[in-house]
Amino acid sequence: MRHLLPALFLTSALSAAQSPKLDVLVLTGENATDWRWSTTQVRSVLEASGRFDVEIALYPDATLSDRYVASQYDVLLIDYEGQEWSELARRNFVELVASGKGVVAVGGSSRAFPDWKEYHEILGCVWDDAGGADPFGPVPIEGRDRHDLTEGFGDWTDHQDVLLLGMTPLEENHSVLGIAKRQNPATGAVDDVPVVLIGEYRQGRAVTTTLGHVSFGDPRTHASLLDPQYQQFLIRACEWAATGKTSTISRIEPNTLTDADRAEGWQLLFDGSETSGWGEYGGEGLPEDRWSVQNGVLVAQPVEGDQVLGAQVFEEFELELEWRTGEDASSEVLVVPDAGIVGEGHGRDRVGESIRILRPPGEFNHSRVVATNDGIEQWLNGVRIATYPMSPGEWAYRATGERLKNDPELAANIPLLKVVRDHEGASVWFRNVRIRRLDSSAMLPVAGPPTDDAIELFDGRSLEGWTWVPFTPNNAPGAFEVQDGLLVNRATPPGYLRTDATYGDFELEFDWRMNPQTRQGGRAGIMLRMQPSEQIQRQAVIGELFWPEAIDLQLGTNEAGDLHAVRKFPMTADRRRFNGLIVRRMRDMEHRTGEWNHALVRLERGELVVRINGEVVNAATEVGGQPGPIGIRADGVETHLRNVRIRPISR
Repeated sequence: MRHLLPALFLTSALSAAQSPKLDVLVLTGENATDWRWSTTQVRSVLEASGRFDVEIALYPDATLSDRYVASQYDVLLIDYEGQEWSELARRNFVELVASGKGVVAVGGSSRAFPDWKEYHEILGCVWDDAGGADPFGPVPIEGRDRHDLTEGFGDWTDHQDVLLLGMTPLEENHSVLGIAKRQNPATGAVDDVPVVLIGEYRQGRAVTTTLGHVSFGDPRTHASLLDPQYQQFLIRACEWAATGKTSTISRIEPNTLTDADRAEGWQLLFDGSETSGWGEYGGEGLPEDRWSVQNGVLVAQPVEGDQVLGAQVFEEFELELEWRTGEDASSEVLVVPDAGIVGEGHGRDRVGESIRILRPPGEFNHSRVVATNDGIEQWLNGVRIATYPMSPGEWAYRATGERLKNDPELAANIPLLKVVRDHEGASVWFRNVRIRRLDSSAMLPVAGPPTDDAIELFDGRSLEGWTWVPFTPNNAPGAFEVQDGLLVNRATPPGYLRTDATYGDFELEFDWRMNPQTRQGGRAGIMLRMQPSEQIQRQAVIGELFWPEAIDLQLGTNEAGDLHAVRKFPMTADRRRFNGLIVRRMRDMEHRTGEWNHALVRLERGELVVRINGEVVNAATEVGGQPGPIGIRADGVETHLRNVRIRPISR
């Protein structure tokens, strides 16, 4: 094989720009290695090529449980070596690869799931746990077979890595493209250790490499992913896994747009040299004592307090930028319309560990804000860390204050970028600031294309189409009322509100919150596929008999996303989370009490997937029962609902 780097680095980005970008989903979140650094580094390498859009899934089990979303990606890149995925996630993974999705497995991910036969058939190897590993150091690599993936690729004579031992290739449908020469310390013989495999699984293609090991607390091991030749291999591996072909690709220079970017509507807000059109909010231009341009980067000098930059105004948009702090600074930048959205504990998992996967000081992070009339998403380094259902008016109120709350031209006063620094006195560098207009009316729902049009279950004016069923027969008014366009559940007297219509397979979505004044937390729930019950007709006094057989989706404090099998409603879920009555959620995506949350529930062909604030939090299979109404419980705390709509799915 010949050397690859000169051909790749000396060509322009034109070939990459003329092809549509490929979508890569990185499956990570648990590993024996420093997956936070390696995952964000892999993302940076792939996106810098101009060939890929990359998103990171910190909870692969949850993400893969929604086959509609996972099917949108061209490549599944695995940087994971943790606990087993659920049966649903594993089944979806195998079906996706078998139907043509590409797979790239890096580092120790090929050793994961030792008892999952299909996984190792896809990757093309099995492992001997007693194999061990050589410590970090030089790993000279040689090619074995010719292939499009390695055409023009030279021997890796300068690579440094941890050499994993104990792999046995399954060479029936896979071949070994790269080996490391290792002197056996026991015998003195030179052994061939496979480090790169390539092959097919039905219609899918897979590339497996044991390279790319980054140890916790050992910056020396960063060299494994910083190796330019490894980076070019990674780019080619993802392209081949997705398309079966490779092309000449080079890095895109900062503060530039490709032809593909322009075709997608992107425009630069900072070209690397001029700051025209920028100004501190409420002022004119950028004061030279606080802002400067240095080597194509916009630098914010140390100041006290927040700084807001205002440029052009877009009502619905997608904003991206890269930023970093000084190597000796502990500051963090939040690119949000209101600091409170992320500043009060969000972006953390259920054990309190940060899921923001920040790059170390001195390295560039990537921020992204997606703002539509339906809400706002905030992303950091490919991870969605906050989603809020929020109208432009609500956003403007949060961003600019009370004086604009009732202004009909709110969208014209929204600043694009609010820079919040946790640590005063730290400089911040910005580059690749770009934006494009969005049209939410033309965007598909996150759970996949619906088969039928949406039906508004609540019109904001009345309870038409709903029936109140009280727990105790009396003439008292129900627990539900319409107030300011919201469906208000007072939680007392106890009972439930159900739709007059019944639904079989469907996609249901709604916003909900607890009372924003009292911020009192407690129980709340939505009942799905409610079954007919004689007890309902005679309104039994015993509470357990009053509630119909149904799936009760919990919306209450510290349990939003749990599923209750009321009266042992038939369904199946991961045994680690299901005790026969309750399916515990996979992750916590609740906003603080009193803030709006968004739920999207899809029930189709016996599979139930629950999304809260943009992320999968629960899933069940073999869901039984016959078509039934949708119900809202009134037996906990006051809750408010809005935007309640359903899309029936025809089989």
